[in-house]
Amino acid sequence: MLTEFRVSSSKADVLILNGTSHIYEVKTELDSLERLEQQVENYSKFAEHVHVVTSKGHLDKILNNMPTNIGVIELTTKNTLKTIRKSESNMERLSSSVIFESLRQSEYCKIIKKHFGSLPEVSNALMFKGHQSNRVTLHICLLSCLS
Repeated sequence: MLTEFRVSSSKADVLILNGTSHIYEVKTELDSLERLEQQVENYSKFAEHVHVVTSKGHLDKILNNMPTNIGVIELTTKNTLKTIRKSESNMERLSSSVIFESLRQSEYCKIIKKHFGSLPEVSNALMFKGHQSNRVTLHICLLSCLS
């Protein structure tokens, strides 16, 4: 479980990786929903399942404005979580570029080394740029790691 995990221009409140990936974005009564559409769009390119956790005050707006594949969970007045709508798989929406850009250097180097046997001999400054430029190869590596 990771908190405040960066995905594109957004930070997911909670990311859980356990055989699959789930992102939970929490929106309380005090939060604005202004950025939620962009956040959900970003998260859908990274995680198989995306959920919005909210209180009763935002529930109708979220149900009416979020795509139906996004799970909606209500934080009740009794401080319990109630699933209002289950999430659906985003596997067809995943983006190897978004996933790669969310990895730390040690993580993407481990993936490259596992699949190619070694890392290219370049400076740290060029490492990310070099791997990023070979999107087809990265896409294959990331898809094999996800499956």
